[in-house]
Amino acid sequence: MQLSDNSLATLLLCSDITGYGSKSTKRFTLTEWNKLADQIVNSDLKSPSALLHASDNEIQQALEINGETIDRIRQLLNQAMSLSLELEKLASRGIWVATRADTSYPIALKKVLKYKSPIYVFGSGNPENVNRSGIGIVGSRDVDNSGIEFTKRLAAKAVNENLSIISGGARGVDVTAEQEALQCGGKVISILHSKMQTAIQKKTIRHAIEAGQLTILSAVHPNAGFTGYRAMERNKYIYGLSKGTFIVSSAEGSGGTWSGVEENVKNGWVPTFIRSDEWAPAGNRALLARHEKSELVRPFHLDQSLTLVDLIKSSTPQSAATFNENNYDVYRLIEPLLKKVLKRAKSLDDLSSIFQVHKQQMKDWMARAIQESTSEVIELKDGVYILADEIPVKQQSFFDVEM
Repeated sequence: MQLSDNSLATLLLCSDITGYGSKSTKRFTLTEWNKLADQIVNSDLKSPSALLHASDNEIQQALEINGETIDRIRQLLNQAMSLSLELEKLASRGIWVATRADTSYPIALKKVLKYKSPIYVFGSGNPENVNRSGIGIVGSRDVDNSGIEFTKRLAAKAVNENLSIISGGARGVDVTAEQEALQCGGKVISILHSKMQTAIQKKTIRHAIEAGQLTILSAVHPNAGFTGYRAMERNKYIYGLSKGTFIVSSAEGSGGTWSGVEENVKNGWVPTFIRSDEWAPAGNRALLARHEKSELVRPFHLDQSLTLVDLIKSSTPQSAATFNENNYDVYRLIEPLLKKVLKRAKSLDDLSSIFQVHKQQMKDWMARAIQESTSEVIELKDGVYILADEIPVKQQSFFDVEM
């Protein structure tokens, strides 16, 4: 998979692909990169790729950063050859990498999580699958038989509606949902918190990847081991990729499933449907009681007449756009118009004519639109842009529907 110069610069500055496990120069964290990326886009550099060719003096003048940060950037950028070799090694093992600037990066993560979306992801399998409509299915590792049966029926129903299953690869609910979807001929996105390289070497997983049914994603190095923090971080990616997430079983007051619901409600990401049949565990009932006034939390049982698609549509809060009269950033005023104009691909000349601005001004705005993690705009090729949701995706269902 060919990476752009913007992606290469981003990986050099932020990823641990080179020097994994060593005490090399400290990479930029998510918070640090969000700040630096904004500085770059709003400077004369315009995009991270400019760092590859700029002198230390040019970088310092453009970004107004101290000498220590300049030295850090330079040391990281000087590892380009090592990065290239490591990317080739990963590719030989069937692993690709995508940053926020790439078309293969999951669109929904940027759209839903915004500045909390990971700077880059590792993947194995068909990258087109990550942009299909899907539902998250999560729950306890130690789920009982009624929960297993519920999970299987829910996964089969989703596949029948042409929805992907998005889960976390853990034993119990996650693995049950993934396996049932694969057996039904569906598509699965499994988001791992550790040991991705080990996972894709398993025969059953490799076969599902080769068949185009399974795509593995991870926001950490493919050799990274388990930590509780990484497991919790993985939760938001399941919610971020899904149109709605279904909770099969949860412990009461603690655990990854409970925490995932709490984080989703706090951030207002996607509708959450909590199993509410007579066999549902106490944790499910406690979550429903705790969030009974939330627009994002709904009870759910499999005998409901609505399709999953209609259920999600009817449960998604509609938020009206607001205009801040004190915001004089002109780009923020044209941003919503871009999303209307770019439902079809437009060249830089087209956009300059539509917005009646000089081509360079339009180019600057588009560079900003692409780089910002809140953006839904991508560049198909040099000087041709489109709204990310409008890229044709094989077997796409209702991903492009406003909800």
